Amino acid sequence: MTGGPSSPTAGIPAVHSGPGSAGVAGVVERPRLVELVRRGLRGPFTLVTAPAGYGKSVLVRAWEAEDRPSGVVHTRLTEAPSSAAYFWAMAIEEMRRAGVDLQRDGATGAGDRSGPRTLARVAERIRAHGRPLVWVLDCGEHSLPRAVTDGLDRLMSLSGGALHLVLTTRIDPLLPLHRYRLDDAITEIRAADLAFSADETSALMQQAGLALAPRDVDKLRTRTGGWPAGLRFAAMSLAGRADIEHAIDAFRGDTDNVAEYLMSEVLATQPAAVRELLLRTCVVDELQPGVVEALTGDHCDARVLRFLAHGNSFIEPVQGSDDRYHYQPLFREFLRSQLAFERPALVPELHRAAAEWYAQHGQLPSAISHAALGEDWAMAARFVVNGFCYASELSRRQPTPLPTVLAHLPADLEVPEAGVTRALFALRELDADRAASELALAGKLLERDGRHLPQPCALAVVVLDAVVAGLGEDPEAGLTAAVAAESALHLQPVHDPVAHAELAAIVAGCKARMLLQLGRFGPAHDVLAAGVKAAHAQDLDGAVAELQGLAALVNAMAGNLREALGVVRRLVTTADGAGNGLVCSSRAAALAFAWVRLDEYELTAAHDLLRCAEELAPSYDAKVLHQVETLLKARLLAAQDELDLARAELQAVLPGQFDAPVRAWLDRSLLADLAALLMAQGDAEGALATLGDIGGCDHIECSLAVRRAWLAAGSGAEVAMPSRPAQSRADPLAVRVGSWLARAMSELHDGDAAAAQGCLESALHLAAPEHLRRPFLEAPDEIRQLLDRGKLAAGHRWLQVRVPAARAGSASSAAPEPGEHRQPRESDVAAGQAPIVIPLTKKEQEVLGYLAELLTTEEIASTMFVSVNTVRSHVRSILRKLGVTRRNEAVRRAWELRLLPSPNAA
Repeated sequence: MTGGPSSPTAGIPAVHSGPGSAGVAGVVERPRLVELVRRGLRGPFTLVTAPAGYGKSVLVRAWEAEDRPSGVVHTRLTEAPSSAAYFWAMAIEEMRRAGVDLQRDGATGAGDRSGPRTLARVAERIRAHGRPLVWVLDCGEHSLPRAVTDGLDRLMSLSGGALHLVLTTRIDPLLPLHRYRLDDAITEIRAADLAFSADETSALMQQAGLALAPRDVDKLRTRTGGWPAGLRFAAMSLAGRADIEHAIDAFRGDTDNVAEYLMSEVLATQPAAVRELLLRTCVVDELQPGVVEALTGDHCDARVLRFLAHGNSFIEPVQGSDDRYHYQPLFREFLRSQLAFERPALVPELHRAAAEWYAQHGQLPSAISHAALGEDWAMAARFVVNGFCYASELSRRQPTPLPTVLAHLPADLEVPEAGVTRALFALRELDADRAASELALAGKLLERDGRHLPQPCALAVVVLDAVVAGLGEDPEAGLTAAVAAESALHLQPVHDPVAHAELAAIVAGCKARMLLQLGRFGPAHDVLAAGVKAAHAQDLDGAVAELQGLAALVNAMAGNLREALGVVRRLVTTADGAGNGLVCSSRAAALAFAWVRLDEYELTAAHDLLRCAEELAPSYDAKVLHQVETLLKARLLAAQDELDLARAELQAVLPGQFDAPVRAWLDRSLLADLAALLMAQGDAEGALATLGDIGGCDHIECSLAVRRAWLAAGSGAEVAMPSRPAQSRADPLAVRVGSWLARAMSELHDGDAAAAQGCLESALHLAAPEHLRRPFLEAPDEIRQLLDRGKLAAGHRWLQVRVPAARAGSASSAAPEPGEHRQPRESDVAAGQAPIVIPLTKKEQEVLGYLAELLTTEEIASTMFVSVNTVRSHVRSILRKLGVTRRNEAVRRAWELRLLPSPNAA
């Protein structure tokens, strides 16, 4: 094994196996293997069998160096035995030299030395030897004929435990191994045992002057399968290389010394039939009887593969399987290179044969891969479409190997399935225009061929059309496409329940997103419930999570905050269970959670959840969720008094102008929020211009926004209030609450305070079950004063948001847990430190600190680098939120609420 000075592995550490070799330069000790040999010598037979280069002979020498046994018989075959008589003559001579008394035995004469009487006499002499005899029989690259193995079996049986045979071989001997196993009379040491462990690999590399990181050791073991000779060749290849990771990736079985070794020691030693089988089957990664038959044209069953695995063929069993095997990685690379060299025209033919077999047996990823390797692109695309692989591809957020496998799919291949596959890859990149173009081509080719629903390719075109339409600007057109896909799916026979459920989930998501954009929350909820049911029935956990997240978002936007919260708490968790870091399984779920927290006015939690949503990769719901995310970001910024940033967020997602009146509810909501920001900044005319894009909309929220803009502009024109506030559950809860608040404002404007208070009570009654705080905390000052005068806030404790103590001039605040609803502390209320209803923004907290330091308005403006008017605006907001009328009262109130440190604190 170690080779002479001119051997390919000269200078690389040998692979010895025990401490008996300690002190010898370049030795890797493997005591676990020596112990296996030791254990085997307690019985009659130890079989050490593995392909070339696994260190079988070295192991036996290491055991001898460790235990130093006396009188060991060594027989090494340098050539195949020409006859049983020749073998036994050689063996008996070796035993005689080791001290067995065979000199005067007539059985050692010129007669038949392999006959029963001779073996019986040899067994008798072994029993009379006085001590157990260890016979090491090293077969090298040769196999033992049946006549020899029959004699070995007889000799072990007759020796009565006095003989311990240690047989090293590349091929399992023709011995009754099954019987030995039943009798517990054999110890087997095979390739899996001889393969290097991580520690042994690291030690070998270190002795070759290579200090490998643990990840590089693992990668090297994967590349070589722990094959000792392969690791020695790897050490040669890595020597002097700066980029070890790249060098390991580049180390292959089809180059230089490795290929030469595998050719001479393995492939060249195989019979012609086995050699042909190895070359034909190396194109697949895993050997199964059926695929071997497809590739060779010959019968194959598990016994054939088991026989090959026990020969010098580097075929290893797949763990946990009785009939599946794979090639050692380097040997597989070598075989593929040899096949391409010897018979290049056969390679694509074998790949196509493998593809057909895998497709027939439902192993579509392998079928597609081999069709691509065989450059049969039409076949590969047909498997993608007819096997519904596009469904699972659409359902996954994470990248899959399919785009890489089909990276060279010709752009000019004019078959419908190719068009669908190219459209699928365009959708993975969210390129709706390119996808639409490919689907149009596929549709024309289907029409030319007369292929219609429920033909699988026609169904694929309709489903992908729905996904493409969902990325467009027209939700009505997207809804029409989704309904068409839904109808087509109902016509499709259910041959594959899992694929059918995947498609149902995809179509449900498309339809629900369009309904959400249109503000039709009830139908969207029903569609998603049906999609979840179908996906759950087939254990499609990813699809279930996506649809449940979207359903939670629909509920949150509709105002069903408690129901949404129950779902998202399962889908958005903390990384360590202690509230540190968020883990989101669905972007829609994270946005739903953020919507709930923002409506509850838990601003820090909403901020954290929006950041969590940003980290998730966009998918086919990108347009809808981006609009929702923008709406939430703008509202959060506005709540923090960052009005310019909030307006920039909304303007970035809205077009400069609309070609027609805006009909989509989500677009109208974005415009209404933009108008509200403009009004908050004193630009009522701009707000009216923005709302003009909405056109003749009869939506209650839009009517209220227009009325507020007219009033803010001081125009004499009036926009009539609806005859009664919105009561339909089809309207979002925030709209229904807002309509009552708008009615209260109208009644106050008309001087009827009692009627206004009645409207406010109706709004509170609606919002209380869901803890919907935002409409009240962002209501005009008149509503806030009405809450205080009528003592309504005291009767609705859920409105209160506790603000923790902070240092002067600091906006720091304890972050709430995303899943936790905070209530005021009873001790605060009992001590007269009632929590405030509306939390201060960061800038308001900073201004409050300067007020406590008795700075003037001008001094605060200079310190903060803002205008005097901005400071005055902040002061007015602080007075309103703290329920006071003077600056010194605001400071005292802040001390009571622990918003500022007490002046008496030492």
